[in-house]
Amino acid sequence: MPNDWKSFIQQHPGIPYEKGRESSPFLSRRIIHVIIDGISKQLFDRNRFPALQQLARDGASFQNCRTIWPSLTGPAHTAMNSGTFPVANGVKLNSSFNRATGRFEGVNPLKVSRADSVAEIFGRNGFSTAGICGQMNRGLQYFISEAYLGHDAREITGAALNTLRDYAPDYLQVVYFTIDTLEHRYGPESSAVEEACSWVDSEISRLIDAVESADTTFVISADHGQTNCQTHALELDRLISELDAQVESHGRFVLIRDSAQGDYSRLYAELEGLDCVDRIIASSDQSSCFKDAHAVVLREGYSHYRENDVHYEWNHGGVSESEMKVPLIIHGPDIEPGSYAGEASIVDIAPTMCTLFNVDVPDFMQGRVLEEALRSRPNGRERRFK
Repeated sequence: MPNDWKSFIQQHPGIPYEKGRESSPFLSRRIIHVIIDGISKQLFDRNRFPALQQLARDGASFQNCRTIWPSLTGPAHTAMNSGTFPVANGVKLNSSFNRATGRFEGVNPLKVSRADSVAEIFGRNGFSTAGICGQMNRGLQYFISEAYLGHDAREITGAALNTLRDYAPDYLQVVYFTIDTLEHRYGPESSAVEEACSWVDSEISRLIDAVESADTTFVISADHGQTNCQTHALELDRLISELDAQVESHGRFVLIRDSAQGDYSRLYAELEGLDCVDRIIASSDQSSCFKDAHAVVLREGYSHYRENDVHYEWNHGGVSESEMKVPLIIHGPDIEPGSYAGEASIVDIAPTMCTLFNVDVPDFMQGRVLEEALRSRPNGRERRFK
């Protein structure tokens, strides 16, 4: 990406709305997907997001939306952008152990994911796409990375506004990481996070105010929440020391890969009896994406780290309500306002956005179209629902 990115996007103009869009069959002429990294539904409801809460009152607000497990950033962003669970797309962790090198290495969702992203799908259907920050941005025709912009919410909004003005994408994804970063250090109850929530809300409000809302659908979502995990799970250490198996610690859960001759039935019975253990997700469990490992998921308050790791006192990756339950808001010209109490998932976002653009929902998507929030259906091409 050249340093003079404004010149770059001026040389790569998007498809302006004037060109044949007036009679289109789309439910939405533009979609802006805003991801606020690291906020739970509980945090969102604490009146720290006045602009977004007004958007929720005027649009469709889902009260029981859940992220995927493991509730980690890379897997969750991939799930939102592909409509698939980790067991299908293959993005299971933020970092994984490389047996050949003996080191943990970052997982790149762009390379690892076996599922197409919505950006790839929209691009094949003639839509222009762009993104500001984000973890799973494969297929975007224009992208400015987090590494370039950092976590300054004002810079992120400014880049989004410049992209809308100069590139005019049909689909734009904007990701704010600020709140998550501060939560890891100070926790969601802290004054630092409260201030960050207000700041991010005001910046998203600036983005909303600058866009012609009659033509645009806003999707506001999050990848996970956070929970207190200040206590190291010492109880695990004794049992782990007895294992003839590979053990990987991922903060809020531990993966145990059996040795060829190991019989761990007694060990797992002991693990389930520990105060620090929430549950064990066996490799044979249909919902598990770790087919070669058992996952020991810890209760709120506990974490387990490898030697020399940074120990976050607040983290995510487990299955507690504060980690799994996240906000989801959809606001647009063909969205039926209301508070929806039925179950929803972040994997429902991608197929719903496909429907808003009147793009056939691909067979590989595992989420459902959130039909209850759609006011009308487009004329023209036949649309398939899962």
